[in-house]
Amino acid sequence: MEKKKNTIGKGFLLGTLSLVLALLLIALNIASLFLPSRFSSIDITPSRRYALSDQTGKFIEGLEEDITLYVLNADGSDKGLEEFIKRYAASSKHIKLERVDTVENPDFLAGLGYQTSAEISAYTVIVKSEKRSYPIDPSNFYYYYSQQFGEISASDYSYYLNYFGSSEAYAEYYNELAYNTRVYFRGEMLFSLGIDYVIQKFIPHAYFITGRGEDSVSGGNFASFLAQYGYNAEAHDITTSAGIPEDAGCIVINSPSEDYTEAEAKIIIDYLKDGGRMLLLTDAENASMKNLMSIMDYYGATVQDILISEDKEVSEEETQEEETQEEECEQTAQPDPHEIETVMNFTHDVFALAQGYTDSVKLLNANPITLKPSGELRDSQLVSAILSTTDKAYTESADNKGAYTVGVVVEEETENGTTGIVWLTGADAFNKSDADSDAIALPFFSFYWANREFVSEFATMDGVPMGEGTLTASSNMVMWLGVVMILLIPFAILCAGTLIYFKRRKV
Repeated sequence: MEKKKNTIGKGFLLGTLSLVLALLLIALNIASLFLPSRFSSIDITPSRRYALSDQTGKFIEGLEEDITLYVLNADGSDKGLEEFIKRYAASSKHIKLERVDTVENPDFLAGLGYQTSAEISAYTVIVKSEKRSYPIDPSNFYYYYSQQFGEISASDYSYYLNYFGSSEAYAEYYNELAYNTRVYFRGEMLFSLGIDYVIQKFIPHAYFITGRGEDSVSGGNFASFLAQYGYNAEAHDITTSAGIPEDAGCIVINSPSEDYTEAEAKIIIDYLKDGGRMLLLTDAENASMKNLMSIMDYYGATVQDILISEDKEVSEEETQEEETQEEECEQTAQPDPHEIETVMNFTHDVFALAQGYTDSVKLLNANPITLKPSGELRDSQLVSAILSTTDKAYTESADNKGAYTVGVVVEEETENGTTGIVWLTGADAFNKSDADSDAIALPFFSFYWANREFVSEFATMDGVPMGEGTLTASSNMVMWLGVVMILLIPFAILCAGTLIYFKRRKV
């Protein structure tokens, strides 16, 4: 009798343990549904499309502030992108993922400071921190590459494919695009760059100095030209400030109509001493402004308060044409003697973008700049002439013919970076209402060199090649697989264990 009791006790214990084990398996299966995708699934694609690089891993590991990824109008059309977004968001406790339907929430973008009337594309992403936001256009997630065409955006690829496919004359190009290009995915680069951007303490901005009648950011020709190329400079009133903004990547002083005070000039010099950058454009009136000129005097360049003229060579045909015009009109417009041709010094990086674009720009009402001798400069200074007149130019009289310096660059190493200054005289050519693009291009090239922009360590990250096969499953299949794995298999194991138990018990 005692032996029978022990047998029953052991059997009850075994049954209880089997039941607990089965319930535990069911619980673990259910819990797995709530695990982040980086733990519940493994990336076995050949290109490791969904796996983050060590560079991004270390970067995300160091995040100390919260980031929100707003995914707009996700419609489920791109399963691969959906999976990547989920995995990226799950890579850090500081990254939060939110989905927004801009049809149901039309004021969402306006609340973030974006003004748009266009329809928002599916999978537009806004990376947001407490400081700022960074939009990602979904068309940038993918690009195409071929040896013949190089990198091609997704939108350009579609355009060229249709264009080259419209005629047999372009068959070679069509075949290259259709059969010899490969698709790349750069979601990691865009997300990491976006987060890098929104967590920066300062993002460099260009500021137009205002307050003394400068050709400003609000209506100037040069400022408008910059805006066309995406440089949305801001205005900074020097007369009401105690200093230059800390996030100034570059300041622009464009021909003020009145001189700065000594205190205002000191503000600018102090900014430059701290590794600041500046583009200075001056006209004829500025040459006599003591405090403005003291800035450049500190940096090794002075200006003469005289205008440069130039002999105009007139051909015989032009002379005959002028004589004809004089007979028809009482007055004939004469060439402005103060409009001069210039020669660029292409050996300096300031004009790196100018090569092949133009080699000569006309200036108007320019003053000659004099560079101080090297013995009068600080050891850390380098002052270079980058723009000069032709030898047809002269000052005061034709006896003074020669090449005059009208543009200089100053570079000086400081504890906080390299000070960089470009100074161009003859700003009337840039600021007049009918200024041509060649003239405005000159300060644009100079601004491009002087301005500091935000550059992320992720900007050069390569995309991941696409095209490998992927396993896909319909939503119904996923549901049934879940039922089988979570309920049926554990239940079958439980039943089998029970049957075995009772069969052994009878024996």
